[in-house]
Amino acid sequence: MPLTPEVLKAHGEVVAWLGSLDVSFATEEEPWFTVDGIESPGQIGGDLHEMRRAADALEATLDDEDDVNEAPEQIRRGLDLPEANDPVGALYDAVAASDAVVRATDGSPFTTLFNRFSIDTSPMLRNPAA
Repeated sequence: MPLTPEVLKAHGEVVAWLGSLDVSFATEEEPWFTVDGIESPGQIGGDLHEMRRAADALEATLDDEDDVNEAPEQIRRGLDLPEANDPVGALYDAVAASDAVVRATDGSPFTTLFNRFSIDTSPMLRNPAA
């Protein structure tokens, strides 16, 4: 079942619970990229294999975060959504199909939002991915 405004209205208690979660990723630093027409973009797109590696590494860093680890399943059940077979692949496909233009801080367009990012160069993700 697709997630529509009607589904969200029918599951108001889940939507209210989602609104209570602190999912702020705001930083004091300047953003390292922008997306034309979007003030606060998420970090998506790029090399699919690297995205899957990053997702696995990020999940490994949250092993002791019960609330965070349980939230996706609670949301899925609460909204009566099917289990996602490949959420990273679905995100990649959605971004690849868009006409969004992602720009570096100097205004030049990235070829992908991940640009040349690799978890092998990230001190935070390198160890959990091993």
